[in-house]
Amino acid sequence: MGGISSGRTPHWGGALKQVALKFPTTAEWYFLAKRICRYKEISFSEWVRRMVKKEAQNFKYTKMWPCECTNSKGKILYNFKRHHYCSDCGKYQTKFHEGLYNKR
Repeated sequence: MGGISSGRTPHWGGALKQVALKFPTTAEWYFLAKRICRYKEISFSEWVRRMVKKEAQNFKYTKMWPCECTNSKGKILYNFKRHHYCSDCGKYQTKFHEGLYNKR
């Protein structure tokens, strides 16, 4: 194996080629999504963006908890519920977890 300028192919199976996946334009959900987009007068990509954002918001509220940390833009950071302690700000997820870890 070598670099591109060495004359040898840098991958075991030869040069990598882009493989295009065929989008399922004949699927029933695709036709339904297109009809919804036409009805709402929005583009398909905008509809997909809204659906992903909605799913992310649902995931954030059910699987994560906020702590007192903020990023550079001032937004509150979220931790997954399986992590009961934020190492940056020192806050526990609940008072129960704080008592559980500080039993001395």
